Amino acid sequence: MKLSEAGQEVKAKLKTLESKKRLLKSIQRQIANAKADMDGLNAVSYGEVKVTSNSNKTSVQERFTALICRLEARYEKVMDEAFAVEDAIAEAVLYLNELEQAVIIDRYVNGYSWRKIEKLHNYCERQVYYCHNEALEELAKNEAVKKILNIVEE
Repeated sequence: MKLSEAGQEVKAKLKTLESKKRLLKSIQRQIANAKADMDGLNAVSYGEVKVTSNSNKTSVQERFTALICRLEARYEKVMDEAFAVEDAIAEAVLYLNELEQAVIIDRYVNGYSWRKIEKLHNYCERQVYYCHNEALEELAKNEAVKKILNIVEE
């Protein structure tokens, strides 16, 4: 079963959660790297280099601190966006049957692979895809879901 244009649009909205979660992990790595780099400043030996003042080292630490603050603020913003998408998905799936809800939640909220979903629900690959596509089509037809997912019709 091929997805309609509206079904594709619903799928794209649901996939935004996946991309936000990837972005969150990336920002976490950036924060950890910046903290490690800043901690490394304290381990630098200035024994061989003649340093007349400590202002350069402090300036670098201040820049790392500012960077970490910006990254943490970005992380909070993306986290809020991810929570908003999760809330929208949770509200939207109420219009589906239990199996369709489980497949959508497992795929988009939990980020499970198709194989894992097949095993969890004891269905073959074709049945899981069919259920997934049916769920997307059902969501695409529902006006309330379109409002929840902020899908604008042209």
